[in-house]
Amino acid sequence: MKDDAVFHSSFLDEAADSKTKGAWSVLRGSSRGNIAVIRNHEWPGYTMFHKLGSKIHGAVYFGEGVKNSALNF
Repeated sequence: MKDDAVFHSSFLDEAADSKTKGAWSVLRGSSRGNIAVIRNHEWPGYTMFHKLGSKIHGAVYFGEGVKNSALNF
């Protein structure tokens, strides 16, 4: 059986290229400050983390699939 899925490493847009002001927030996720927690407010429920200085990262989405169109603040 052939796997038809094709992985592209550039399938995600960069947060810096977001056209919606206030769409992202970055928080310090540990007392040592070595974990960044990034939240997307345009798609509530999407959260990711990155351990600074490492390749450790992850993301999760626990949303309803509804875009927050009233975000312009």
